[in-house]
This record gives sequence, structure tokens and C-alpha cells, in this order.
Amino acid sequence: MHTSTGFVSQFRLDVDDVRATPRSAIAAYTKAKTVTEVFAFELDRRLRAADLPVASLVVRPGVGVDAKTPERTGIHDASTPYRRNPYTPWAQGKDTAAWAAVRALTDPAAQGGEYYAPAGRLRGLPLRVEPLARTYTPPTELAQSVWDQLEELAGVHLSLPIRR
Repeated sequence: MHTSTGFVSQFRLDVDDVRATPRSAIAAYTKAKTVTEVFAFELDRRLRAADLPVASLVVRPGVGVDAKTPERTGIHDASTPYRRNPYTPWAQGKDTAAWAAVRALTDPAAQGGEYYAPAGRLRGLPLRVEPLARTYTPPTELAQSVWDQLEELAGVHLSLPIRR
């Protein structure tokens, strides 16, 4: 399960060099999530090529804020700090924001390579949505480059076959 953000569809950021960090925090966050999507979909292709019974799925939680999260001890209670959030009028609680991931993990019909997100983009019941072509089916060389860079950064080699 890989978590992304709606910002990936709003901002097109170059992922040729995964180490290059954009100056603004939102651009850096969006680039990291773009890399996450490219990796997640490439991982799914490789898992299927290896005929492994594992799926790689992507989810987008929408916007979840404390102000709309039900009280729960240790999660949202008097002991947790509260911060004002400008997105509160359009958001859902953090519990509801988790629904896309819960659905992707528990839906017996869910398959690798799928993307789940709130029906209302920022909030709502989770449904399967079409992934962006630029992260779902990037050029082979780009997917391979992102894969190789992440292996190098992690210090781990994942030997899974490539299938395109």
C-alpha cells in the first residue's frame, strides 16, 4: 500500500533525479509522492511478472483534519495538540481519510496497480479511480531510473523481473 496526494495531479514535477529537492515544501512533498506513484506501479508490474501473490496499490486519503476527527483517546483528545487548518471547511476527519486505504486493503475485488481515493476528491466514500498516465505508465527508462535510484538510496536490491 502506497499513499499519495491529489497534488500529484495538480503539479507536474520532474522525477528524473529523485534526490533533487524542490525549494518549496509543497513541491518537495508533491515530488516525493510522484516518485511514490511511479515506484508503486512499477512494483506492481514486477510482482505480476514474477507471478507473486502480492499486490501494490496506491491510495489518496483526501484531506483529513483534527477538527473533524471524532474524539479518541490518544488520537484526538485533550492530550493532542490542536492546530487551525484552512482546509477544515472542505475536509473530513482523519478517521474518514483512512477509508481509501482500508478499502484497498480489504476489498476482495481490489487488484494490484489500482488507485483508490475519496469520491469527492477531498472527501467522501472511497472508490477506484484512474491513475495518472504519467505515473502509471511512464516511459520504461524513467520507471527503471526511479527504481534504480530508490534501490541505491535504500541500500537494497529488489530482484524482480521487468514486464512491460
